[in-house]
Amino acid sequence: MALNTTKTPTNNKKVRQAINYAVNKEEIIKNVLLGAADIADSPTDKSLFGYCKTGPYPFDPEKAKALLREAGVAPGTKLVFGAPTGRYVQDFPAARPSPAS
Repeated sequence: MALNTTKTPTNNKKVRQAINYAVNKEEIIKNVLLGAADIADSPTDKSLFGYCKTGPYPFDPEKAKALLREAGVAPGTKLVFGAPTGRYVQDFPAARPSPAS
């Protein structure tokens, strides 16, 4: 996932953290990627120059909501995400929101 950090609301670190807490990575790995992945602890892979561990961020919707409140994000604010279709294995299913979202 890539975010434009120059525009509101994703220019706020708390919003970016909230997005990370709101994604159930374990469920995506289990149900979409059939267990063939590990949860990342950084925006870049350990094998790449510039790697810096920043997480992991466990799935915690309540913490995500609290961070959004702290950031002053109005209830009902929507973000629009784009997702590739066919570029990566299971790319679109991994990006699709769950029915509970």
